[in-house]
Amino acid sequence: MTEQLNRASTSSPAEDKAPEVTPDASLVTSLEARVQSLEAELVTANQSLASKDSEINKLNSECKTSENAQKQLTAQIANLEKKVVTLEGKVAEQGDSLKEKETEGEDLLLLLETNSEKIQTMKNRLRELGQEVSSEEEGDDEEDEEV
Repeated sequence: MTEQLNRASTSSPAEDKAPEVTPDASLVTSLEARVQSLEAELVTANQSLASKDSEINKLNSECKTSENAQKQLTAQIANLEKKVVTLEGKVAEQGDSLKEKETEGEDLLLLLETNSEKIQTMKNRLRELGQEVSSEEEGDDEEDEEV
């Protein structure tokens, strides 16, 4: 390294200087115009980038809002599905209860019909035996027969 320093210090000033180049005025003007053009393009690109960044931020915000709305709707759907299952269970229970009531009603109607037939048979038997059947009871017969 010291050898390189010695060489540098012993070299002549003419050897250290690079040849001077005289700038061409048209080349300088052309380069300055190119620099201005590139600077203008840079400003436009920065403005465009700022606009795009703003748009991206807006879209990100909208995306988050949509995600939150989706989460809320998903939760509402889950709640509604639970309610549907619960209500379907209740409907099934009431359907079973209704079937039981219908069967019970049919059984009672059958029993009423059987009893009406027995009462009518007994009234007819009483008449055959010479017993009088009151008109009130006969009115019941007419009602029974209409049913």
